[in-house]
Amino acid sequence: MPGAEWRRYVEENTQAVLQVGGQDRARVRLLRCPDGSVALLKDFSRANWLYRQTIGRLSIHNESAAHAAADSLRGVPRLLARPNADSLLVEAVAGRSLNTIARETHRLPFEIIEQARQLLTGLHALGIAHADLGHDADGWFGRDANVLWGEDGQLYLVDLASAVFRSRCPAPVFEAFCWHDRLLITKILRRFFPDRQDEPEFHMHQQMPASQRRWLKLLKKI
Repeated sequence: MPGAEWRRYVEENTQAVLQVGGQDRARVRLLRCPDGSVALLKDFSRANWLYRQTIGRLSIHNESAAHAAADSLRGVPRLLARPNADSLLVEAVAGRSLNTIARETHRLPFEIIEQARQLLTGLHALGIAHADLGHDADGWFGRDANVLWGEDGQLYLVDLASAVFRSRCPAPVFEAFCWHDRLLITKILRRFFPDRQDEPEFHMHQQMPASQRRWLKLLKKI
């Protein structure tokens, strides 16, 4: 659609605003599509001009590339469209973020562990590390895990804006991010299955090679 027509369509068909956005943040909303389905629209058009032209567009390009490369991987929402340089439209997933599920009341099946293993193995085999599955490296969930337990019983990785590509960085850096990704399994085990200390990933946060830990600490400062 032409720019003005697209903006009007978005405003008239927004079902919910998930993130208001601002000078340095994208506006995220649920959008009703012409076929009746619901998609997630991430849009930097209201951000500060300089931020939108640099970090915003780089973020959209990076996230789009990650979704396109992982299109065949179950557990990664599909990229539906790039309406313009400042936005992308991806499949909306009905579910709950893992960091909002109380460990005392959860009813997660243990198969979620194998799903996480297969999903991360598949993503890394494609040469992509998510790089933002929580904001820690010690085996606990951060404030925003970017992991959903779908209503369809599938684990999903969302928000691939920080994805790291093997082809674009030194091998040690990529491996450090892959290790950090795999800590997701440790987080799930420690939060929801504390009695499964026999699982190989349960203590993985204590086994990270020193060189990779140094890379992650350095990149976190940057």
